[in-house]
Amino acid sequence: MHWRKLGTVEDDIFWVVSVPAIWNDSAKQFMRESAEKVGIKGDKFIMVYEPEAASIYARLLPVDKLVGNNGAVILKAFDPGRKFIVLDAGGGTVDISAQQVLENGELKIIHKECGGPWGGECINQQFVNMLKEIFGNEVMKQFKCNNGEDFLQLLRDFEVKKKNYKVEGKESVTIRMPLSLTELFIDIEGSDVATKIASSILNETVRLKRDKLYIARSIVDNFFLRNHTKYH
Repeated sequence: MHWRKLGTVEDDIFWVVSVPAIWNDSAKQFMRESAEKVGIKGDKFIMVYEPEAASIYARLLPVDKLVGNNGAVILKAFDPGRKFIVLDAGGGTVDISAQQVLENGELKIIHKECGGPWGGECINQQFVNMLKEIFGNEVMKQFKCNNGEDFLQLLRDFEVKKKNYKVEGKESVTIRMPLSLTELFIDIEGSDVATKIASSILNETVRLKRDKLYIARSIVDNFFLRNHTKYH
C-alpha cells in the first residue's frame, strides 16, 4: 500500500467506513466481518452513517453569508445554534439527517436518520423494466449474459440521459439501441422490434427508428416517480 512508503505502519491507521443510514444490524455485521477478512483489526475500525459523515463535512463548509461594512460578502461556516439538513442521494439509497451545531462546535442529531432505497439505480431499473416490456424477459436475460459489454454501454448511455434530464423539457429521450440486442430479438421472437412495439401498451409513447429508441417524456417522468406498473 502507498501509506507504507510514508513510513506509516498499519497500527497508525484508524479506519472509518461510512454506510447507508437504512442498513440493519445484519448488513453492518457483514461489513465488520468483511473488514476483518481483509486484515483490519476490530479496534482500528468504526462505522458511521453516511449522512452523519456528510454532516461533519457540511459543518465546516463556508455557506453562511455575511455582508461587511464595505459591502463585501464574506462566507463562513455554520454558527452555533444553526440547524441544517443533509440529503445524501446516492446510487442505491437516499439518506437524510437533521443536525444542529452546538456551542462547542459539535453536532447534535435533532431527528433520527432516515431514508430509503430511492437512489439513482431505482431509475435505471425502471428503464430496464421498460426494455423487458419491449424485448421480453428471455431476450434481455440472454442479452445481458452474452453481450455484457453492449448491455453496460446501454446503461451508461441511459445514465448520461438521466443526469441531463430536464423536467421542463419537451423533446423525447433518445437512446441508441445496440445492434446485438435487436438481432437477438429477431432470432428469438421471429419478428422485428418495431412491430412488437406497435402491438404493445407502449405503442403511443415509444418508437424505434433505425438504431434509435425514442421514449416519450411521460415515460421518463414515471421512471423518476417510481411507477412500476403503468406506462402512459
